[in-house]
Amino acid sequence: MPPLTFKQKRSKALREKYEQLDFDQPFTQREKKGLGKSNMAFIRGIQVSRRISKDEAIALYATSNIKGKKSLKKLMTETKGTLTAYYTQKHKFKEVSDTDFEPPIKNAQKKRLAEDEKIFKAWLRKEKRELRFYLASVKNRNSPSYGKIKRGHSTYPDATRYELRRGVNSKASKLYRLKHGLSAEYSGKVNKK
Repeated sequence: MPPLTFKQKRSKALREKYEQLDFDQPFTQREKKGLGKSNMAFIRGIQVSRRISKDEAIALYATSNIKGKKSLKKLMTETKGTLTAYYTQKHKFKEVSDTDFEPPIKNAQKKRLAEDEKIFKAWLRKEKRELRFYLASVKNRNSPSYGKIKRGHSTYPDATRYELRRGVNSKASKLYRLKHGLSAEYSGKVNKK
């Protein structure tokens, strides 16, 4: 029998790795039916090249697929290149370091968190501006809640107008804070008298 070529050795090494993953993290019947053989092989390739679990690989594949053909093609090229480079005769099963890849899912999460933070800060600025205008306006001085809001603002400078009107530690204020992504308890500055 002639010796195996470089390509055959790489193919054998990869097939063995796929078989190991099929044993350790098998696809469910539903996944097999929904994905098909070629997509399952691609997901195993993603798993091997990025050292991630089957579920993470499926999520990455799904995200790229939803984004469009261009994104999916980029992921395929990246995965194929990584497998070709790492499954050589010399460096069989050489593993990628965590710094080599930052999965797009993590990037998307970071972007979403940054976007949420930006929205929250804009909302907080708007609330503080409205409170400043309310306290500075002469026409509001005759309203029944003006005194309460002004006294509350001197004690709780970070509270919004809604919280000051309802009472900073009231049930309504706690629900208001939770609704806007804050902790139920007031966590801003408190000026002691």
